[in-house]
This record gives sequence, structure tokens and C-alpha cells, in this order.
Amino acid sequence: MIWQGIGEAALKSTPQAKVERTNEMVREILMQFPPKNNR
Repeated sequence: MIWQGIGEAALKSTPQAKVERTNEMVREILMQFPPKNNR
């Protein structure tokens, strides 16, 4: 099974802020998993 999520946002300037924002985006993407069955 392959699943792909896409997120888009401006990253912050500090490395720690970038990591935190990336983690937040991944959480938001994974909240949509598993995808609804369209059959």
C-alpha cells in the first residue's frame, strides 16, 4: 500500500522552529490517514 500526503507552509528561520513546523505539518497530514474508501 502506498499513501502520500502533501503539506505546504512557510518554514521558520531557526532550525528548531523548522523542525517543530515540519512535525506539525506531518501530524496534520497523518490525521487524514487512512484515506476514506471511495469504492
